[in-house]
Amino acid sequence: MKLISYTTRPGQAAANREKIEAVFAALHAARPEDFSYMVVEAGEGEFFHIVHATPAAIEHLQAMPAFQAFSATVGERQQAPSNRRDARVVGSYGTLVRA
Repeated sequence: MKLISYTTRPGQAAANREKIEAVFAALHAARPEDFSYMVVEAGEGEFFHIVHATPAAIEHLQAMPAFQAFSATVGERQQAPSNRRDARVVGSYGTLVRA
């Protein structure tokens, strides 16, 4: 599992949310297997992406036009480069609500 976090530049949180929502719309339409993905925003503009997927599922995500549009400009919306790290679930109950 990967945890990716970053903070957007002032005034860029809404644009970032819109790009993320487009990615999720594409995911809901494609319904890739072996793929779990969640994005949480804490406060205004602090984003956490939680990804658990097979390499094939990641390739599928990266080939999606909505994800390519998000990725192509995410650096312009961030205050600093993303912090990427391995993570693991220590506990879970009810596995969070849907947006």
